[in-house]
Amino acid sequence: LDKRKKDAAKAEKLIKILGPKGYKDFTFDQFIVTPENEDALAKCQDFDPSKNNLYLWGPVGTGKTHLAYAIARKWLEQGKSVRIYQSSILLRYFRGTEAREELRLLNELTEPDILLIDEIGIDRTTEHTNKTIYEITNSRIMALKNGLIITGNLSLKDFAEKAEDARIPDRLAGICDFVKLDGE
Repeated sequence: LDKRKKDAAKAEKLIKILGPKGYKDFTFDQFIVTPENEDALAKCQDFDPSKNNLYLWGPVGTGKTHLAYAIARKWLEQGKSVRIYQSSILLRYFRGTEAREELRLLNELTEPDILLIDEIGIDRTTEHTNKTIYEITNSRIMALKNGLIITGNLSLKDFAEKAEDARIPDRLAGICDFVKLDGE
């Protein structure tokens, strides 16, 4: 009975962070391996949040989110703290906030062992979105905090062109391992 309660509590915690779909579907075991993505899978399985940062990119439907969530799940199960945000939702938190609240949010995003930002670059590019993403990544860099995982459809070059700002891609280039996913 105690084991069932512990298992239920563990599952509840995972569902709260990963969401029902992330909990149910996004594991390394359920990832469909192809010749085009087997290197990406290996890099994701070897991810260590104390040492690595990761930028997963490629076309829609290639498994970026699946692998990012699988990494988060693996480390959650090992007791690491994890925060997961869709880029557009994360940016919404910063919209219209006062400076003191922004600082609180930045500190909150620096604390977890893993910060996963899913689908960066899909939002309309504004000075505010660029500044916010830059400040989030820079706050982790300045705190010497690894464990940043970002997914996006754009290469860093394309991201810089879309954002009309090279600061974010430049920061990411300095700290992240880049993994392109191809295939279906």
